[in-house]
Amino acid sequence: MILYVRSDRSAYLARRSRKIDSICETWRKLGFEVEQVCGGDIVGGADPSKGVPVEPKQAGSWTTEPGMKGFAAPLRYSVSEFRDIRHDKLLKATLIERFASNKPELIWHRASRLHLAPMQVARELGIPYVLEWIDALVKYDHSLFRARALEADRARMSAAFRVVVVSEAWKRDIAADYGVPLERIVVSHNAVYPEQFSRDPEAGKRIRQQMQIPENALVVGFVGSYAWFHQVHMIAEAAAILRDRGVGPVYWLVVGDGPNREGFDAKVTQLGVDDLVIRQGRVPHEEVSHWLSAMDAAVVMSIGGEIIVPVKVPEYMAAGLAPIVSETPASREVVEDGRTGLLFRPDDSEAMADAAARLVATPGLAGELGQAACEEVRTRFTWERTWGRALTEIAADARQLTGIDGS
Repeated sequence: MILYVRSDRSAYLARRSRKIDSICETWRKLGFEVEQVCGGDIVGGADPSKGVPVEPKQAGSWTTEPGMKGFAAPLRYSVSEFRDIRHDKLLKATLIERFASNKPELIWHRASRLHLAPMQVARELGIPYVLEWIDALVKYDHSLFRARALEADRARMSAAFRVVVVSEAWKRDIAADYGVPLERIVVSHNAVYPEQFSRDPEAGKRIRQQMQIPENALVVGFVGSYAWFHQVHMIAEAAAILRDRGVGPVYWLVVGDGPNREGFDAKVTQLGVDDLVIRQGRVPHEEVSHWLSAMDAAVVMSIGGEIIVPVKVPEYMAAGLAPIVSETPASREVVEDGRTGLLFRPDDSEAMADAAARLVATPGLAGELGQAACEEVRTRFTWERTWGRALTEIAADARQLTGIDGS
């Protein structure tokens, strides 16, 4: 049995994660028994499945947002860190109670700040500990327990039988920053079930008609939240740039909702591109492929220096779209510029507009890139070929280490 632990206080089984659900489903298809434990479920009193409010995502999981700046930020971070420390003790007790007599084959820990319980329990039970490193967890400068949090990161890295990351660029950074031997770091790119995103031309045609998009227009899309780190404001800016250049017709179809939606709407109006930027709210997951089918290309605006390629990139590729992606060390591992997509300078709306203009100037290019991208996904970026392969190899190595017969 593989014990998958999402230790942070904001993780609940009832709060679905598309990526983690796909990973665990893939592992089960490969014959592994998988049990998932989420940190939020052991806190008590908050159940999202019953409509009870749960705690927001813990501070420190992303670069500081505006709401966490100012004189009060160190205090808020310190309070949050203290709650992590207290929660970690509860998590350890819970894991020991549940799994001491039903020992897993290994513990796979999706890292969160200041949580050492999965590592400690694996050590006490004498089983391998696998660390899934999701991001730098401490991206702020001042707090009461910051040094302790950074030391926790180093301790987990040192103890891990394997460290799993989502890009070769990240692997190099981890090796350099924490001294982890390269052979202990496993790269497992984000992936997709291609069949879930198969293109449906008829559905796409209906949506384009519904949105009153001309047949000859290039449609560049985005599916996701309006969270600040997605930099959705660049879509409005690129739309205005192409309009001012007289390039088109290019329509931008944004599907999703979330924080900063009002700010984005205001920017679209300010730039005078309401007629070119079409905003559709959140849609059910099973309908996402229909909306992707209405697009010719889709954008991902990564922050400069990013070492993650979001799951939405292989999803776009599986749908046969030409991905237009910020050029980062990680994105170059997934998208080959001019063959399976187009890369542009990060944080540069002008460069993103240039990429869209290239598709307008070369009829048929979007289709060629989308077809090549779709083939690339089926060859390299399915869940079975990435995270499935990773667990299969790690489990085999762990059995050799422990002498457990995995048959």
